[in-house]
Amino acid sequence: QEDIKKKRDAEDKIKKAEEEKKRKEDEENALPEEEKAKILAIREATALKDQGNVHYKKKQFEDALKFYQQAIDRFP
Repeated sequence: QEDIKKKRDAEDKIKKAEEEKKRKEDEENALPEEEKAKILAIREATALKDQGNVHYKKKQFEDALKFYQQAIDRFP
């Protein structure tokens, strides 16, 4: 019986996460195009910065700087 409860709890958690993701997507889709573009630019800049951080941790400073600069260029 405990296994069934754990399984149900896990399924409920997944369902709630999917519902939250859908809600966020719906909210984002309702935004004006300018706001959508801004959100996309922020996401891209963040991904570039994260790549820069990976290179920085490896002491690959020139590569890190390239990614950081791309992030700044994408979203100043």
